[in-house]
Amino acid sequence: MLVMGIDIGKAELVACLQQSHAGEPAQIVGSLHPIANTTAGHHKLRRWLESLLKQQGVALTEVHVVMEATNVYWQASAYYFHALGCHVSVVNPAQIKFFARSTLRRGKTDAMDAELIARFGLMMRPAPWNPHGIHRRRCWWKSSSWCANEKPCCSN
Repeated sequence: MLVMGIDIGKAELVACLQQSHAGEPAQIVGSLHPIANTTAGHHKLRRWLESLLKQQGVALTEVHVVMEATNVYWQASAYYFHALGCHVSVVNPAQIKFFARSTLRRGKTDAMDAELIARFGLMMRPAPWNPHGIHRRRCWWKSSSWCANEKPCCSN
């Protein structure tokens, strides 16, 4: 199984690709240090990933991409990799934080976080992200008669 963990910031992305075979410890296949959290950065990340996958003989659609739900900065990456056919999981940052504690990890850098997110994906196999479900909930919320009646509360 191949998992790419992405540490997402407002301006930068850091990625780590790890693989694991049954009964073996995780291996780091590669890591990519800060690239811009922009469309051009996403393309660069895809090209880097495809070059590593070519060496492994694995298709892009077989990669599980795992990231934290960091403010709104994760959304462009999640939609991008979902559109490429990757399995995408967006996890609560608290899950990663407590996973880090369980591994007795002490340092805190973007590269270490990306590695940890990838390991979390390998070990915990988080549920896939569904962009269509999010869109439906937002549409329901906007059209809800309850929300229209409670506008001052919802507008904050």
